[in-house]
This record gives sequence, C-alpha cells and structure tokens, in this order.
Amino acid sequence: MDLLERYLAAVAALLPSAQRDDIAAELRDLLMNRMEEKEAELGRPLTAAEQEAIIKANGHPLIVAGRYGAQGPLIGPAVYPLYMQAVKVSLAIGALVTAVLTVIALMTQANSAQVIIQGVHNYVSLTITVVGLLTIAGWLAERGVVKLNFLDDWKPSRLPTVAPAMPDLPGLSALSSLGSIGTTTDKALKQRGKSRFESIFELVVTLWVLVWWLGWTPLPFGQAGDDLRIMPAPIWAELHWPIAGLLVVQIAANLSDLLLAAAVRVRAGLFLASHLIVLGLTWVLWNARPLFHVETTSRPDWMTTIHLSVSVGLMITAAIAVAGAGREIWRLARN
Repeated sequence: MDLLERYLAAVAALLPSAQRDDIAAELRDLLMNRMEEKEAELGRPLTAAEQEAIIKANGHPLIVAGRYGAQGPLIGPAVYPLYMQAVKVSLAIGALVTAVLTVIALMTQANSAQVIIQGVHNYVSLTITVVGLLTIAGWLAERGVVKLNFLDDWKPSRLPTVAPAMPDLPGLSALSSLGSIGTTTDKALKQRGKSRFESIFELVVTLWVLVWWLGWTPLPFGQAGDDLRIMPAPIWAELHWPIAGLLVVQIAANLSDLLLAAAVRVRAGLFLASHLIVLGLTWVLWNARPLFHVETTSRPDWMTTIHLSVSVGLMITAAIAVAGAGREIWRLARN
C-alpha cells in the first residue's frame, strides 16, 4: 500500500494542519473500502495497476484537498458593494485624469498617435493596479485585518434627504394615460433603467446641442491655432435638418423618459427611432468622408489623426446605436 500512503501524504500536505490527520484517516478508510469491494468482485488481490486506477479515480491531490479544505469567498457580500463602488469611482477618476493629461500631451507633442497609445497604456496599467490594490484591501477587510469602523459608527439622521417629487403639471395625467399603450405595472416602471438625474442631464445636453446646431450660438470651427484651421465638409450642411430632426426625436424620448415612466412602448419606440436615425446618418457620413478639411503647415500629422479619430468615432457611434436599437426592440417585444 505504498502508493496509497504516498497519495494520502500528498493530500495531507495541502490541508490545514488542524484537520490533516482526521481527513487523511477518513480518506484512507474510503479508499481501502473501495479496494476491498473491488477485490471481492474479482475474487483475487488487486494488482498495482488496479490499485492505481482506484486512487486515480478519486481525484488529483489538489482537487481532493479542495473538497476538504476550508473555503470562503474572496470578498463576501458585506464588503462587496463597498468594494465595487470604490472600483467604479477610482476608475472613473482615473479615466478623467488620463483623458485630461492625454489632451494636454496632444496639444504639446508632435507624435499624436504615440500620445494616444501611451494614454491607453497608462489607463490599462492604472486599471490593473487599482483593481489589484482594492481587491487586496477588500480581502483584508473581509477577514477583519482592515477595520471598516464607519459601517458600524453611523447615524440614520445623517442620511441625505429625499428630493421632493415633481409636482403634477397641467395635462400630465392625460399624458400619463398613454401608459395604457404599454405596461403600467411596477415592473414596467423599473424598466426605465435611468435615474431622473440622468434623464434631465441628457435632456439639457441635447437641448444645448440643438441650440448650437441651429446656429444660435457660434460654431466652434475655424482657427484652432496659429497655423491650424479645421473646417466642416459640405455634407454637414446637407444634413443640417436631418440632424436637427434627430435631436428633436432625442428630446422627445428624454421627455417621455421623465413624464411617461409607465408608457414602455412609447419610450421604447422613440428611443428606437432615435437609434435608427443615428445609424442612417452614420452610414451617410461614413460614405462622405473626409468630414473635415484640415489646413496646417507645421503639424501635417494632425490631418491623419483627425481623420482617423473621426472614422473610429463613427464606428463606435454605429456600434452603440445597434446595441441601443436591439435593447429597445427587446423591450417592445416583451411588452
């Protein structure tokens, strides 16, 4: 039984010392019983190869030790929400800082492509470092090495106040009746997927873009430096009113998100129309490239960088629109 003893020793070496002897004895009895049953079945003693087959069928020592060893989550449910919040905030701050530094580098260095690659590399390295450090901190907090005293020393009276509900507007009840077009249950209300703040923010930004697009604020084109001029291509003038229409549809969708929370089909239809229009405009713009005329003497690399950035931006926009359209189609199908 030298093979069995070697197997038990290999498993025991991977077990906590306090449980090692008991588990090894239990495992020995288990394997001995299997061998005895096999011998009774065959009517003869087992060969070395047959003994090895029984031991092998029980599993690798690493797997067996994992079955018996103490197990627990790396970061438990009590710490996980705080851990995820810390990861999100840290990565958001890191992305903002990296973007600002990259923009500054683009304005001060000649090799724009290298600057962008370096910015992406820096953010990836930052992400790995931050997630790694926060995971270690979460593991230590889970095991009580790091004390999270603020989770115990808190007062409900210090919680933020709840914002007052928006007052009913004249005719709002009539508009809300459009909810009968879709589902009006609590489940439908949860399908909004956005907070009121996000909806208001998107509405304000879209309104500002529409005001700018209609020419009520100065266009940010023209002289961008001592010898750099960036001018829009004629295609933008041809798409002036289609793009304005897209912005109006997006404004209507944002308003429906705020005022018609229960009208799932109305909101999904408006957002679906918005995504489909974006896809159509993106296709037209893609075929009309270049979309900007760049005039420069000392920075010829700017032309390539701008055209490449526009192409990548169009591809990302199309991908987002496809994903958004698919999401709204799924909502319409469910309701």
